[in-house]
Amino acid sequence: MAKFKLTVRHYLFLAGCASVLFSLLFFGRRQEVYLLMLLAGGLIACAAFVAILADRVSLRIKATWTAIALCLVLVQQWTEPLFIKASYVLFIRKNAKDLEAINRFFERKKGPVSVLRDTVFVKGEPLSAEEQKRLLEARKKVNVIGIYRLKQGVYYELWGFLDERMGITYFYRKPNGPKPYQHITGAWFR
Repeated sequence: MAKFKLTVRHYLFLAGCASVLFSLLFFGRRQEVYLLMLLAGGLIACAAFVAILADRVSLRIKATWTAIALCLVLVQQWTEPLFIKASYVLFIRKNAKDLEAINRFFERKKGPVSVLRDTVFVKGEPLSAEEQKRLLEARKKVNVIGIYRLKQGVYYELWGFLDERMGITYFYRKPNGPKPYQHITGAWFR
Protein backbone atom coordinates (compact mmCIF):
# COMPACT_ATOMS: atom_id res chain seq x y z
CA MET A 1 0.00 0.00 0.00
CA ALA A 2 1.42 3.37 -1.06
CA LYS A 3 1.92 6.05 1.57
CA PHE A 4 -0.47 8.98 1.36
CA LYS A 5 1.16 12.33 0.64
CA LEU A 6 -0.28 15.76 1.45
CA THR A 7 -0.56 18.02 -1.57
CA VAL A 8 -1.21 21.71 -2.12
CA ARG A 9 -4.98 21.15 -2.08
CA HIS A 10 -4.78 19.66 1.42
CA TYR A 11 -2.75 22.59 2.71
CA LEU A 12 -5.14 25.04 1.03
CA PHE A 13 -8.10 23.29 2.65
CA LEU A 14 -6.52 23.54 6.11
CA ALA A 15 -5.45 27.17 5.54
CA GLY A 16 -8.97 28.09 4.40
CA CYS A 17 -10.48 26.46 7.49
CA ALA A 18 -7.99 28.29 9.72
CA SER A 19 -8.90 31.58 8.03
CA VAL A 20 -12.60 30.98 8.71
CA LEU A 21 -11.91 30.11 12.34
CA PHE A 22 -9.56 33.01 13.10
CA SER A 23 -11.70 35.52 11.21
CA LEU A 24 -13.95 35.50 14.27
CA LEU A 25 -11.25 37.32 16.25
CA PHE A 26 -12.01 40.36 14.07
CA PHE A 27 -15.80 40.08 14.34
CA GLY A 28 -16.32 42.85 16.88
CA ARG A 29 -13.49 45.20 16.04
CA ARG A 30 -12.73 45.07 12.30
CA GLN A 31 -15.81 43.83 10.46
CA GLU A 32 -14.23 44.30 6.99
CA VAL A 33 -11.25 42.07 7.94
CA TYR A 34 -13.62 39.52 9.45
CA LEU A 35 -15.73 39.35 6.29
CA LEU A 36 -12.69 39.14 3.99
CA MET A 37 -11.10 36.33 5.99
CA LEU A 38 -14.41 34.49 6.35
CA LEU A 39 -15.37 34.65 2.66
CA ALA A 40 -11.88 34.05 1.26
CA GLY A 41 -11.21 31.22 3.72
CA GLY A 42 -14.60 29.64 3.06
CA LEU A 43 -14.18 29.77 -0.72
CA ILE A 44 -10.62 28.41 -0.58
CA ALA A 45 -11.61 25.62 1.83
CA CYS A 46 -14.64 24.62 -0.28
CA ALA A 47 -12.71 24.64 -3.56
CA ALA A 48 -9.84 22.66 -2.03
CA PHE A 49 -12.26 20.17 -0.48
CA VAL A 50 -13.96 19.59 -3.83
CA ALA A 51 -10.51 19.08 -5.36
CA ILE A 52 -9.64 16.58 -2.61
CA LEU A 53 -12.84 14.62 -3.32
CA ALA A 54 -12.18 14.73 -7.08
CA ASP A 55 -8.64 13.42 -6.60
CA ARG A 56 -7.86 9.88 -7.72
CA VAL A 57 -7.29 8.39 -4.29
CA SER A 58 -8.97 5.63 -2.35
CA LEU A 59 -12.43 5.97 -0.90
CA ARG A 60 -10.88 5.55 2.55
CA ILE A 61 -8.74 8.69 2.12
CA LYS A 62 -11.74 10.66 0.84
CA ALA A 63 -13.77 9.49 3.85
CA THR A 64 -10.94 10.52 6.18
CA TRP A 65 -10.87 14.04 4.72
CA THR A 66 -14.65 14.25 4.91
CA ALA A 67 -14.43 13.32 8.62
CA ILE A 68 -11.72 15.97 9.09
CA ALA A 69 -13.97 18.55 7.43
CA LEU A 70 -16.90 17.62 9.68
CA CYS A 71 -14.69 17.83 12.77
CA LEU A 72 -13.46 21.27 11.70
CA VAL A 73 -17.06 22.45 11.23
CA LEU A 74 -17.88 21.26 14.76
CA VAL A 75 -14.79 22.99 16.17
CA GLN A 76 -15.81 26.22 14.41
CA GLN A 77 -19.36 25.98 15.81
CA TRP A 78 -18.15 25.31 19.36
CA THR A 79 -15.49 28.02 19.39
CA GLU A 80 -17.47 30.74 17.55
CA PRO A 81 -19.02 32.33 20.68
CA LEU A 82 -15.64 32.30 22.46
CA PHE A 83 -13.80 33.93 19.55
CA ILE A 84 -16.54 36.54 19.04
CA LYS A 85 -16.42 37.44 22.73
CA ALA A 86 -12.61 37.58 22.51
CA SER A 87 -12.87 40.03 19.60
CA TYR A 88 -14.92 42.41 21.76
CA VAL A 89 -12.57 41.98 24.72
CA LEU A 90 -9.61 42.82 22.46
CA PHE A 91 -11.38 46.00 21.31
CA ILE A 92 -12.16 47.04 24.89
CA ARG A 93 -8.62 46.35 26.12
CA LYS A 94 -7.00 48.12 23.18
CA ASN A 95 -9.10 51.26 23.78
CA ALA A 96 -9.57 50.97 27.56
CA LYS A 97 -8.20 54.39 28.51
CA ASP A 98 -10.20 56.29 25.86
CA LEU A 99 -13.40 54.32 26.45
CA GLU A 100 -13.16 54.94 30.20
CA ALA A 101 -12.71 58.68 29.62
CA ILE A 102 -15.78 58.79 27.35
CA ASN A 103 -17.85 56.78 29.84
CA ARG A 104 -16.86 59.07 32.75
CA PHE A 105 -17.67 62.17 30.67
CA PHE A 106 -21.15 60.90 29.80
CA GLU A 107 -21.87 59.72 33.33
CA ARG A 108 -21.78 63.37 34.45
CA LYS A 109 -24.16 64.51 31.69
CA LYS A 110 -27.95 64.35 31.46
CA GLY A 111 -30.03 63.38 28.45
CA PRO A 112 -29.29 61.61 25.16
CA VAL A 113 -26.24 62.52 23.08
CA SER A 114 -25.23 61.07 19.70
CA VAL A 115 -21.68 61.41 18.40
CA LEU A 116 -21.53 60.59 14.69
CA ARG A 117 -18.95 61.14 11.96
CA ASP A 118 -18.58 64.93 12.21
CA THR A 119 -21.62 65.86 14.26
CA VAL A 120 -22.75 65.80 17.87
CA PHE A 121 -26.51 65.76 18.47
CA VAL A 122 -27.57 66.83 21.96
CA LYS A 123 -31.11 66.47 23.32
CA GLY A 124 -30.34 67.03 26.98
CA GLU A 125 -27.83 69.16 28.78
CA PRO A 126 -26.00 71.40 26.26
CA LEU A 127 -22.35 70.69 25.49
CA SER A 128 -19.73 73.35 24.89
CA ALA A 129 -17.93 73.55 21.54
CA GLU A 130 -14.78 72.24 23.26
CA GLU A 131 -16.64 69.23 24.70
CA GLN A 132 -18.14 68.44 21.29
CA LYS A 133 -14.71 68.67 19.68
CA ARG A 134 -13.22 66.31 22.30
CA LEU A 135 -16.05 63.82 21.73
CA LEU A 136 -15.54 63.85 17.95
CA GLU A 137 -11.79 63.29 18.42
CA ALA A 138 -12.46 60.47 20.88
CA ARG A 139 -14.87 58.80 18.42
CA LYS A 140 -12.18 58.87 15.74
CA LYS A 141 -9.49 57.62 18.11
CA VAL A 142 -11.45 54.55 19.20
CA ASN A 143 -12.53 54.01 15.57
CA VAL A 144 -16.27 53.55 16.03
CA ILE A 145 -19.14 54.62 13.78
CA GLY A 146 -21.02 56.32 16.57
CA ILE A 147 -21.24 56.86 20.31
CA TYR A 148 -24.65 57.17 21.93
CA ARG A 149 -25.23 58.31 25.49
CA LEU A 150 -28.26 56.38 26.73
CA LYS A 151 -30.16 56.64 29.99
CA GLN A 152 -28.45 53.58 31.43
CA GLY A 153 -25.02 53.76 29.75
CA VAL A 154 -23.05 54.38 26.59
CA TYR A 155 -23.50 52.47 23.33
CA TYR A 156 -20.57 52.21 20.87
CA GLU A 157 -21.61 51.31 17.34
CA LEU A 158 -18.84 49.20 15.81
CA TRP A 159 -20.50 48.25 12.55
CA GLY A 160 -23.68 48.99 10.69
CA PHE A 161 -25.29 48.32 7.33
CA LEU A 162 -28.79 49.41 6.35
CA ASP A 163 -30.94 48.52 9.37
CA GLU A 164 -28.45 46.14 10.99
CA ARG A 165 -26.28 47.52 13.82
CA MET A 166 -23.63 45.90 15.97
CA GLY A 167 -21.88 47.31 18.97
CA ILE A 168 -21.17 47.18 22.67
CA THR A 169 -22.75 48.95 25.62
CA TYR A 170 -21.14 50.14 28.82
CA PHE A 171 -23.74 50.13 31.61
CA TYR A 172 -23.39 52.39 34.65
CA ARG A 173 -25.43 49.85 36.62
CA LYS A 174 -25.98 46.22 35.76
CA PRO A 175 -28.98 45.92 33.39
CA ASN A 176 -32.04 44.30 34.91
CA GLY A 177 -35.21 42.92 33.44
CA PRO A 178 -35.21 40.83 30.25
CA LYS A 179 -31.74 39.74 29.22
CA PRO A 180 -31.29 40.81 25.61
CA TYR A 181 -27.62 41.56 26.39
CA GLN A 182 -24.71 39.15 26.52
CA HIS A 183 -22.01 39.91 29.07
CA ILE A 184 -18.53 40.58 27.68
CA THR A 185 -16.38 41.76 30.59
CA GLY A 186 -16.84 44.08 33.57
CA ALA A 187 -19.73 46.49 32.86
CA TRP A 188 -19.57 45.77 29.11
CA PHE A 189 -22.35 43.96 27.26
CA ARG A 190 -23.27 43.32 23.64
